[in-house]
Amino acid sequence: MITDNTAAAAPTDPELITLQNFFTRFSITKSTWYRLAKAGGAPPIVKIGRRTLVPLHEAREWLATRVRPAIEISRGRLSRSPGGAA
Repeated sequence: MITDNTAAAAPTDPELITLQNFFTRFSITKSTWYRLAKAGGAPPIVKIGRRTLVPLHEAREWLATRVRPAIEISRGRLSRSPGGAA
């Protein structure tokens, strides 16, 4: 009997994380989240019933857009994003 071993392995991270888990993982407060969301600077969310979830790949992309070299920050060249916090 031939078996197909090409099935995808189970992901190590869930594809969706709760908003509270996002706050913890990315070290931001609830008020910062709402300020960013109001300004259009937060990652997109998914509503399932009463739950608010964040796609993990979107959260990681959001973080990657906020990373700046330390030299930029120390020389005062950090341009503020429309979302507020740098």
